This record gives sequence, structure tokens and C-alpha cells, in this order.
Amino acid sequence: MALKKMGEGDEYFVNGHRIHAVIIQTEAQGNKQENSLLLIHAEDQLMNAETCKILAEELIDVYRALNNKQDI
Repeated sequence: MALKKMGEGDEYFVNGHRIHAVIIQTEAQGNKQENSLLLIHAEDQLMNAETCKILAEELIDVYRALNNKQDI
């Protein structure tokens, strides 16, 4: 179950990352974006989501090791 949810989360994260990359590429091409508090917040949330994902993966690994489980 946990791994299934992690996979679903990956789909959302990748989509968010793609959108973020488009915004960066647009600005790199000379189309300046207005500095927006909303955009700054969204970038912060994306970074926090990645950090939480890494932590969750570590916790899953610890759970597996402590319980001798391969699939959870």
C-alpha cells in the first residue's frame, strides 16, 4: 500500500516539476515573469514535497528492515 501511494505521489511530483521547468525555460528565453509570492510559495512547496518524499522512502526502508518485509 505504501509503495502504491508513493508511486501516485511521484506522478504528481513529476507533473509539478514539469510545470516548474516550463516556467524556468520561459524566463531563460527572455520572457521575464513577474516575481509573485504565489510562485515563490509553489517552489517552496515543491522542494518540501521532495524532502518529505526522501524521508518517507527512508522510513519505508527502515520499516522493511525491522520487519523483514519486502513488499508493503
